Amino acid sequence: MQPEDLKALYITELQEACSFEAQFSEALPRFAEKAANTALRDYLSEEMAVAQKHGEQICGLLEVHDVKDEDHTDGSMQAILREAQDWAEAIASPAVRDAALIASLQRMLHYAMAVRGSLASWSGQLELEDKHIFESAVEEARRADARLTEIGQGLVNRDAA
Repeated sequence: MQPEDLKALYITELQEACSFEAQFSEALPRFAEKAANTALRDYLSEEMAVAQKHGEQICGLLEVHDVKDEDHTDGSMQAILREAQDWAEAIASPAVRDAALIASLQRMLHYAMAVRGSLASWSGQLELEDKHIFESAVEEARRADARLTEIGQGLVNRDAA
């Protein structure tokens, strides 16, 4: 589908967001299994509930806009997740693997912030009530990113060196 106006672009990107939220939620338990650092494992366990909430909220907006949740896969998140999984499988050193997981998780969060930020802006322009959902999700992603930075700079990166 080629979006003809901002509303159509918004809906198309909303479908992308629903897809990446589902992919992210499905990947977190696998990453938690691979994490060696306790703080990173704890973060991933907590993030599972947050990711589930975001997925429900964002995918729920498709219903609000009377749009079918079509079989759509966000290719960008799929590529980021594939690389993260490859690293998690290939790196033998637990500390180096944790550093790679943190980098991959931050990559995912930054991508999610970019998409959610665009959706917040567009929903505001379109005068939709959806805006607060995306703004809240962006803020939570910023906090998660900061926490991952703290975990990495705390022990993980030092242990990986």
